[in-house]
Amino acid sequence: MNQTFIKTLQKLIADKGKKIMLYPDAHSTGSLLADRTCNEYEKERHLLLQACELGIAKAIAKAQNLELCKRQQIELLQNKRSITETAAIDVVDLLAMLLRGNSSKTERQNIGAGARKTSQPQAVAMPKPSAPQQTTQPAKMPTGSHAKVLIEAGKKCINDGDYDAAISQFSEAIRLYPDYAPGYVWRGKIYCGKISHKDYPSDLASADFLTAINLCTKVIKSNPNDPEHYRLRGEVYRDQRQYDQAIRDFSDAIRLEPENLEHYRLRGEVYRDQGQYDQVIRDLSNAIRLDPENPEHYRLRGEVYRDQEQYDQAIRDLSNAIRLDPENPEHYRLRGEVYRYQNEYSKNKGDMVYKDLMKFYKLSGETYISGEFYDLKLTSVTIPDSVISIGGGGICG
Repeated sequence: MNQTFIKTLQKLIADKGKKIMLYPDAHSTGSLLADRTCNEYEKERHLLLQACELGIAKAIAKAQNLELCKRQQIELLQNKRSITETAAIDVVDLLAMLLRGNSSKTERQNIGAGARKTSQPQAVAMPKPSAPQQTTQPAKMPTGSHAKVLIEAGKKCINDGDYDAAISQFSEAIRLYPDYAPGYVWRGKIYCGKISHKDYPSDLASADFLTAINLCTKVIKSNPNDPEHYRLRGEVYRDQRQYDQAIRDFSDAIRLEPENLEHYRLRGEVYRDQGQYDQVIRDLSNAIRLDPENPEHYRLRGEVYRDQEQYDQAIRDLSNAIRLDPENPEHYRLRGEVYRYQNEYSKNKGDMVYKDLMKFYKLSGETYISGEFYDLKLTSVTIPDSVISIGGGGICG
């Protein structure tokens, strides 16, 4: 690995914490890496992201027998992503160094099994007709390559609020890799207003979603044990409000990959759209069981408990979210709201609401408008003049 890239990673982890390696989706790790490296070191960035998306960083962080774990993760990378042994060793050793301070180098001669496992099925499959093999090739080919670079660039544009630029990135991915489903999925999300809240012709989203469903179905038919394309197709069904089909696909993804918490979270979102709150809590509890240090799942479950008026449980979950991610203003706003909903406007309870909402304003940079606390009916709370500027001022203290 390039030493400048490694130093950049060390600085990024020092600034943001190890969570960016453990939860790459929740923390937009791909975009952060691209920014910090000025879009250089493309090969290293995407090799690292592949490892993190497979859960290799989490396995290394929690391993009791680190050397055994490293060998297992190297083999996993070789088998799942067709990565060379040398590259797999490099990225696994890098993660062990970043997350555990382990600088030992893994020897090649002890871990050749993964490559042998992947090569044997190919030799057996050679006499068969080539057409079934080619149907899955377009979807696998861009993994970790230029198509994924474009998808990550499009996601960054979404985070920046530049939806037209995001569409351009996804459209370029589709042009170069017309059988790569994620390009259609993400462009369809923008067109349907799921992300952008802008008005686009409805037929654009419908066309992208239909193509994505057809591509995912083609891959699933040729490889029914592929959880990724069940998940992708489930996301499209969810965005089209075809909830039964979405739940079926997410359930198949869980069946094939029961330790992937993302599948539980996505199915839980669909159950929430349907108002099946017990099922939502069950799925989010599974996600928390698999990854108890992820603040997002505590927040989501806390919101469900709030909607169910189970306020004590909601406060417990939102407090855990704050403990794990204390700089996220949304966690304070949500917990402050739950305190308010409890209808316990004692002086102490009022102070809790006040402190949480003031923390929200401070972290978010949003402006407090005079009267908001009166809307909460917190007549026992005194708003200091040093904090609130009457008539629409911001936080001064």
